[in-house]
Amino acid sequence: MLNRLVGAALLSAVVTVAVRPVVLDIDASKGNATEFTVAAFVETNIGRADDGGLYAELIQNRAFQEADSYLSIPGWTKVGDRTVLMKDADEPLAALQNSMQIWVPGNETEGLRAGLSNSGWWGIPVKPQTYKASFFAKRAPDSPLEGTIQLTLSSTTNGRTYASASLSAQDVTVEWKQFHATLTPTESAPDANNVFNLTIDVTKHDQGLWVNLVSLFPPTLNDRPNGLRKDLANVVKDMGAKYIRIPGGSNLQGSTIANGYNWTATLGALESRPGRLGYWVGYQTEGLGLKELLDMCEDFNASAILGVYAAYSASDQSVPNTPQLDKYIESAVNELHFVLGDPATNKWAKLRADLGHPEPYHLEYVELGNEDYTSTTYDYRWERFTSAMSAAYPHLKYVASADLTGAPVVDLHDFSGPDAFISSFDRYDNRPRTGTKVLELENAVITTNSADPFGDPVSRLLYPTLQGSLAEAVFIMGMQRNGDLVLGTSYAPYLANVHATQWTPNMINFNATHILRSTSYYVHQMISKARADTVHPTTSTTSFGPLYWVATSANSRTFFLQVANVNSTAIPLSATIHNIRVNFRSPSPKASATVLTSPLGLNASNTMDELDVVRPAPLAVQVLGNARGVSLSAVIPGYSFSVIRVDV
Repeated sequence: MLNRLVGAALLSAVVTVAVRPVVLDIDASKGNATEFTVAAFVETNIGRADDGGLYAELIQNRAFQEADSYLSIPGWTKVGDRTVLMKDADEPLAALQNSMQIWVPGNETEGLRAGLSNSGWWGIPVKPQTYKASFFAKRAPDSPLEGTIQLTLSSTTNGRTYASASLSAQDVTVEWKQFHATLTPTESAPDANNVFNLTIDVTKHDQGLWVNLVSLFPPTLNDRPNGLRKDLANVVKDMGAKYIRIPGGSNLQGSTIANGYNWTATLGALESRPGRLGYWVGYQTEGLGLKELLDMCEDFNASAILGVYAAYSASDQSVPNTPQLDKYIESAVNELHFVLGDPATNKWAKLRADLGHPEPYHLEYVELGNEDYTSTTYDYRWERFTSAMSAAYPHLKYVASADLTGAPVVDLHDFSGPDAFISSFDRYDNRPRTGTKVLELENAVITTNSADPFGDPVSRLLYPTLQGSLAEAVFIMGMQRNGDLVLGTSYAPYLANVHATQWTPNMINFNATHILRSTSYYVHQMISKARADTVHPTTSTTSFGPLYWVATSANSRTFFLQVANVNSTAIPLSATIHNIRVNFRSPSPKASATVLTSPLGLNASNTMDELDVVRPAPLAVQVLGNARGVSLSAVIPGYSFSVIRVDV
């Protein structure tokens, strides 16, 4: 996330101009084919986008892998004054190296319980639904347990227990064994201040056990095991993105070569996934592994843009151009076998089938690395990786994560202020057509200061604003006007838990119970739902600014006119779509329009305190059809982005 746009002051120093109607002529018989689409970028780890976010697991630090602070285990506290909790690396569970030993001294007092309690990812939502709980446990030889193991969901706000389940402690043996239970509250807790407790009876004798992989899942999207948080996943799905870039940017690279993304370690049983140190925050469980991410793409009706680890770390370490590179190249090819291969002939494809997906996943694009414009070694890595991958799968389109000459597709990233984004409206008008296509898979207005986007903390945005989102719309419309060159765009970062944010602003912010759709979310969603296959030429009575527009169509029957007004004053707009080959005797053309604006002006923003200050609303539009075409008119409000749709 290092590129920046720098431009002259435009939107942030708006001068009200005299209002003259803008008249557009759109030629439906002419145009360029376009593949342009809004994509999504689910970067794991940053902002707790996976653990504590899209991944539905409600237990924080479920395998005790997070680094402890003084006398504190992240996510966990003890239950019972005399309870002793000790993280124990001498009793690993498969690939999970740390277990928790619970030691409960004997007590003559009856009715006491002891154990541990988890507060979730800054809260646990408790609702009338079924929660699936599980954990692994074992005991020491010659120390059988007595009584019960009890699992509860309780409120720290009112002290009530909303659900419980009991298991026999005598079933815990000297070998690791997994236990399962369901918890079904009959009513909702008043807030997210709830905890999950795992306790055992306090008896007259000392009792002790080890636990690991303590898990609690609510219902997930499409009821997938080990699946996605329903409400948050549906917000991402509702974007309607055609492509989703997975598994992530800097976190794909890792902070060191040894800590880079290893897709094989993200598959299979959860106890077999060791996880790794996250690049942005904490320890990453890899519960949302490669298969879960590919399943997510299917559930979102999207196709993956698969990020492949390229033997380069985010700290600028490269594997040299020697046989040392071979194993990384082999891993990349095997990853493609896992995604696309035939289970009858390839062991990695057979693993995919064994994990429940016998058919290949749909895949068109593979991106090598992330932001490799910072590297001096990308040329040889690109050549060696893509030669091997294309030999195995020549039909795939390989994306360079640097502006590499001769690459089929390049991924460019831009972060700056609103003025710079608006001034880049015509950037792709002027880019040479050399055969290399462009994806803009990370971009966002992050500041009000285009001249110093990363160095001015005072001007850094906490949440997207209407000002920034309008500028993004202008930039994206410039991409769409060049849909023969630019294949797609994505905001970044997409997701952030507000309790664990390393970057601002983010498109979708959330906590345990609430989700914020930002102004930028709505702009991208409006554009996404206007997906087209043709970009049409327009002529106008005025030049671009303060009104910007692009005219497109889908299947020659649905026309879209996207319009951004970066001035404070409403502007009348009329447009005529000529040369539509449709007989208008019946029925008449239908028009609808949506606008994003706010009476609060440029600084209007949705926040966690006010989730719905700015949201799309209908826009009045008049339409008339005849044998020569369609005429439409609307008044475009000041500081607004609109999408007008005409069906003929």
